[in-house]
Order: sequence, then C-alpha cells, then structure tokens
Amino acid sequence: MRQGFGIIQAIMMLLLLAGILTIALKYARLGARHTQDSYLREQTELFLQSSIQKALLDISATDRSNSCWSKGYYEYDDGRSRVYKAYIKAKEYYLYGGSDGKCSGVDIKTPESHGYILIFAEVNMTLNDRLKVRLIRRSLQRP
Repeated sequence: MRQGFGIIQAIMMLLLLAGILTIALKYARLGARHTQDSYLREQTELFLQSSIQKALLDISATDRSNSCWSKGYYEYDDGRSRVYKAYIKAKEYYLYGGSDGKCSGVDIKTPESHGYILIFAEVNMTLNDRLKVRLIRRSLQRP
C-alpha cells in the first residue's frame, strides 16, 4: 500500500509541473507574437512614410501646366514572404486662385499656403499571402 501512494504523488507532481510549463510556454508564445507584431507594424509604418515621401517627390516633379498628379502605387517585396503595397492619392489641392495650370483645387486666400495637398495613404503588408498590417493616414503636405 505504501509504494502505490508514492506513485500517485509522483504522478501528481508531474501533472503539476506539466501544467506550470504549459502556462509558461503560453505566455512565452504570446510575448514572441507581440514582439513580431510590433516589429511588422513598425516596418509598415516606415514603408508608409517612405511612400508618402516618394509621392511628394513625384508630385513636385510633375509639371502642373500639363497635367496634375492624382495617385501612385508603390510596392516592395523583401524576398522573405513579406510584401508591402502602398496606395497614395491626392484628395485635394489647395491653390491660390483655385487653379495652377491644368491642376484645379480648393481656392485659398493666402499665397503662403499655396501648393498644399491633402494626401490619402493606405499601406497593406502581407505575410505568407495573409494580410497582417493595414495602415491608413490622411495628411496635409507641401511638396
């Protein structure tokens, strides 16, 4: 009878230890996932800022006497199953006198504010063909 009682205690100790280790692994996995999600979000935020800067360069290079820049698509594949896609659209031009060549927009009264653009930016980051991060930003920029 005494030897059987020792086996039951050993089994209970193993079950208790297995439960504690399962909980520890669960929290370690949650911590690792949080770190990965934070990293992916930060990388997507950096790509969003770069895409906005690239769109501003494209806007400033556009000859507004002939045409008006309206939207741009930018894509980056890092070769490790992460794909970043950006869609940038010029929503409104704020122009002194209401137009600048063939480009028309919101009429403003101060020449200091001439040339501002309301930009809509959306970036999607996919990991292994699944959408992981989606960021949307609206900002008033001057190219």
